[in-house]
Amino acid sequence: MKFYIDENLSPLIAEPVGRVYRKYQFRTPAHESLRGVLDVPLFNDLALREFDAVITHDGRQLQEDHGERQALREAGLHWIGLPEAKVSGAHGVSVLAGTLLAAFPKILPELSGPPSAFHVAVDRVETGMVADAYPL
Repeated sequence: MKFYIDENLSPLIAEPVGRVYRKYQFRTPAHESLRGVLDVPLFNDLALREFDAVITHDGRQLQEDHGERQALREAGLHWIGLPEAKVSGAHGVSVLAGTLLAAFPKILPELSGPPSAFHVAVDRVETGMVADAYPL
């Protein structure tokens, strides 16, 4: 599986997540030469490059922009939304990477189905992470 880490996230999360999930690819805008590409054309391009999912902070893609949501659906891409890290620098990278790593066991089994959205949120009481999923 191929995951695209959106440019609104630190590209540094690709390495630690990729070290844990070695059979998957975690690519960034720099890897794909896709910096600054608008979302709808980006989703089409990612589909042509056989990506499976977009990892992002941009919740507006689903809530406010129905054209972007439709483009995700048409491209066959899953959407994985991470919460904003309240810290920056190395601490912020580790928080984002850790959040994604903690949510992946719940998300990965769902990726064989139709395009879905996964809102990842911290849940300190139980498993550490909750990934709410619903169809795009």
